[in-house]
Amino acid sequence: ALSSLFNQVDGSFFKAPKWVDQSKPPGATSQAKELVWLAFAVFDHWVFPYDLEAAKQYEWGWVLERFLVNTVMCALYYGYWHFVLYGLGWGKRP
Repeated sequence: ALSSLFNQVDGSFFKAPKWVDQSKPPGATSQAKELVWLAFAVFDHWVFPYDLEAAKQYEWGWVLERFLVNTVMCALYYGYWHFVLYGLGWGKRP
C-alpha cells in the first residue's frame, strides 16, 4: 500500500507502475488517480482546516493564511523531489 502511495514499483521510482500498459506507446495508458495528492489534500484538510465563517467575507487575513499554507505545501512537495532527484542524484539514469 505504501509503495503505491509514493509511486514506487518493487521499491524503485524508476520502473513503470503496474497500471501502465507497456505494450502501448508512452502516454497512451489511462492515468490512475494520484494518491500522493489525495494524501496532501487530506493532511491539509485535517491540519489546516478552512475557516468557512471567515471566508463568508473577503478579508486579507484568511486569504493570506490559505496562500501561505498552499505555498508551503507545494514547496515541500517540489522541494522533496528536487532534493532526491538532484541533491541525492536519484535522477541519473543507470
